[in-house]
This record gives sequence, C-alpha cells and structure tokens, in this order.
Amino acid sequence: MRHQSLIPNRFLFHIEMECGYREGLDELQELPECFTLPDFEVLEDPQVSDGIFSRKARGGKEFYVRSAWNERGIAFQFFVSGKSKELWCNPDRPDESDRIELWLDTRNVHDVHRATRYCHRFVCFPTGSGRDGDEAAVLFQPVSRTKQIPNEIPDGAMKIRSHVQRNCYSVFLYLSASALTGFDTREFRHLGIAWALIDRELPMKTLTAGAPFPFMEDPSLWYSLFLKED
Repeated sequence: MRHQSLIPNRFLFHIEMECGYREGLDELQELPECFTLPDFEVLEDPQVSDGIFSRKARGGKEFYVRSAWNERGIAFQFFVSGKSKELWCNPDRPDESDRIELWLDTRNVHDVHRATRYCHRFVCFPTGSGRDGDEAAVLFQPVSRTKQIPNEIPDGAMKIRSHVQRNCYSVFLYLSASALTGFDTREFRHLGIAWALIDRELPMKTLTAGAPFPFMEDPSLWYSLFLKED
C-alpha cells in the first residue's frame, strides 16, 4: 500500500542545476535542447521511477524551461502547450493575467526567509503589450516582504518576445547584467532560482515546492543555478 506524503518531495531536497554558456543571447533566438533544465515536478509522481532526465519521464509534458548565460547576461526560454483557450494578459493587471513569473537571487542565499536587494522578481506576459496587444511584455516587481529593493533597471536591460500558436506558446526572455543587482560571473557563479507558470486554464507549475509553501517570497525555498563555463 502506497502512502502519499503530506510534504512535497521537492521540499526535501536542495537542488543545483547547470546553466550552459552561449553567446548572442540578447538576440532572443531559440535555445537548443541541450540547454533544457530538469523538471522536478516528476518527483511528486509515484509512477515515475526511471529518473527526471529520461525520455519517459519528460514525454508529453506541457511546460519546459531552457536557460543559457554569458558575462553580459542570462536568457530563458519557456514553452507551454496544452492550451485550448486564448491567453488573457494585461501588464496593468498582472495578478489576474496568464503569466510566467521568475525569481533570481544573484547571491544564492538559502539561510534567510526574506528577500534581499539581490533578489529579483520578473513577470512575463506572452501577450498584452504593443498597439494591438499581441506583443510580449516583462515587468520587474519587488519580491513580497523584501528587506531592500534591487537597483533601478535601466531602459533596454530587459528584452522579451513570444511566439503564440493555437495551442501553445514560447516566451524568450533576456536579462542583461545591468538588470540584475549583484550579477558578477567572476565572483558568484551560483544563482538562486524559482519560477511559476500561472495560467487560468492550466494547473500551476513550479520549479520548487509550490503552495502552500511561500516560495514566491522566501529565497530559502529556491533552488540553485550554476553558471557552467564550457
């Protein structure tokens, strides 16, 4: 007889992922499959027994993330499928919108429960911007209950584009070093990281243990991303 744990399996681990090096990230081009980050949501599935990197475990999933870095910044590609309804996104009403949220800590601190000035929150909208409302947008917002606010982000330091189809979409995000307070790849090669897909049609998908754990505001719950130099 199998008993379901009251504590999510992802809460029991502190996980470090590798992020590969790549030039030309600010061009917002598609990242190759080798830059795909692991999906730890499968740790909650008792039917999965052959590892998070296997084709069987990843087959048919509706969400994946790819990431790459260089000395000038870091890029992310989010892919979402399984849609049957149109997206609803309004950067003026972020908490009501379909969106992807990304949290990054350039100091990768895991022994505090409130965000520091090195913790960042980016809210990505696949649509909702531009004259016709069909362009992607990204907002920087302070992490809830943060102790300090990161430095002001210069114009042009964040870039985003999307590709929306009938039942799926991709979001390409580039964050330059000037968008990330404390981003210094010579001294700090580990970032704290968390993300969440929030879609009115699809179940929420998170990197780390999701609700009711306060992952949106507590950096001690975030995983680590190692900036690997090939």
